[in-house]
Amino acid sequence: MTQPITVRIGDTVRHGEVIDLPATANPTVLRDAIREGNSEPVSIDCERPQPVHDHVGYIHTEMGIRTQTALARAGRSRELTTASDDEIATLDAEITELDAELAAQGHHSAVEHRVEIAENRRERAELREAVEAARGRLQACREHSLDTEGAVEALEAAITELSERETATAAAAEQLDHARETNRTRRDLREKRLRLEDRRANLKRDARASLVDQLNEEFSAAVDAVPGSTATDPFDAPPVVTALAVARIADLDAPVVLDCDRFDSPGAASDWLDTPILYV
Repeated sequence: MTQPITVRIGDTVRHGEVIDLPATANPTVLRDAIREGNSEPVSIDCERPQPVHDHVGYIHTEMGIRTQTALARAGRSRELTTASDDEIATLDAEITELDAELAAQGHHSAVEHRVEIAENRRERAELREAVEAARGRLQACREHSLDTEGAVEALEAAITELSERETATAAAAEQLDHARETNRTRRDLREKRLRLEDRRANLKRDARASLVDQLNEEFSAAVDAVPGSTATDPFDAPPVVTALAVARIADLDAPVVLDCDRFDSPGAASDWLDTPILYV
């Protein structure tokens, strides 16, 4: 049974199961208000639409439709199930868990650490030369019985700076190893996610085929019942005919924006579809 809806366009308010709107009403704005929520100056009080509404929520002569996807979603709106559903749900949970692991891993740039190590090695080579030079000056002072205090201090300073640079190099190398390990882990997780996504996509195709098969006879009958339709393979029917047939067998909950001349009146369209109608 259809449920009354309320449409507000500016200062105009209309209520009922079938609302005949003037030609100036923008059907796309009406459709978006149903799907995405109210916006100025249009608001529509109605049930929340099912995913199938994306395919048949606005039926008009210029539309296109993906028949099998729409029909499968019509099946889901009626809570039809398939043999693939449990595994799809398991894969959804695994992929969500992988996404959380990937987010926790973060991203570590090995390039930055490699650049830092290269720079440290260059500076370390220079510092080693400075240490050797300081040792040479100290040795010369000793050989010539000169004061060695300044030379000792210079050597100690050079050794300290070299030690600090070697420590920094070791730390950068450790960070590089960590970044490489993290990136390997991320790569493994992404590859696993891709495998799971491929499996899920295959299962969803199987589920879609199963839902279409379950509704095949009912859909064919609905296509034949569309006013003004001619005998044809139901999967080759024109988009408007297909959309009307899918809408007829789906549990839409939300109203349909209708802009076609297949029915004698908006009321006849609502009765045939068993859903509220915004007729433009």
